Amino acid sequence: MISNCGGENIHCTDIIMPVYNQASYTQACLASIAAQTPSRHRVIVIDNGSTDETPSLLSDCRDQGLPVEVISNTANLGFTQAANQGLRLSDASHVVLLNNDTLVTEGWLSGLLLTADGDKAIGIVGPRILDPRTDLIRCIGGLVFHTTRVEAPPGQGCAKDDPRFAESFDCQYVEGSCMLIKRHVLEVIGYLDEIFSPGYYEDVDYCFRAREAGFRVVYSPHSEIYHHVNVTANAMRREGPSLSQAACRNDRIFRERWGHRFWP
Repeated sequence: MISNCGGENIHCTDIIMPVYNQASYTQACLASIAAQTPSRHRVIVIDNGSTDETPSLLSDCRDQGLPVEVISNTANLGFTQAANQGLRLSDASHVVLLNNDTLVTEGWLSGLLLTADGDKAIGIVGPRILDPRTDLIRCIGGLVFHTTRVEAPPGQGCAKDDPRFAESFDCQYVEGSCMLIKRHVLEVIGYLDEIFSPGYYEDVDYCFRAREAGFRVVYSPHSEIYHHVNVTANAMRREGPSLSQAACRNDRIFRERWGHRFWP
């Protein structure tokens, strides 16, 4: 089951999960963490003013004695601000941002830690992310090009055991849907930039900032998760245009900030 982090354990990991409604996905994600994560860890859930069964679900977790810490917001602050709330609460040596529409698999966290601790220069690590509908690779890190928007690298749609992706490699970014960050990175560059609120590009920007500060951003072949993709984002779009507008605005901000670092 989910085990709390003792402050004395420098190898403990905090798992930070912003949520907004979608209680069934949150429940499934929490169950997968409990079943597949023997490493010492704590789950910090930031509830962005959910109006479905999410508050009851999280209350049940506490009633059952599961050490899931909950931050309850009265309104939906979006992913970026909610993630920062969790990052500010965390004092662990490793922190993982994790979307609630993911399912983790056996060894997912130990695999991220294995890669992260393999080199002091590594600051951020991402797993192999699979499409739950097809069991094929959806994302293994990313590259950014001058002529296109942010895109996944070659490998999307390939078999998860494709030998080309059996070794770790450096990326320009890894997705915030599952991103391990070392404590030292937070100490050096701080938190996600809330100019990107409510969401989109904050994860890519964070990886670029980390690389500028001298940290490596690395894909780990030892860790694997499933990601349903855009479950919360699609729900927010149905409520209004703010997220779609933010995506366009944040694309412009990101290009203006980092165009000199794009791949040709």
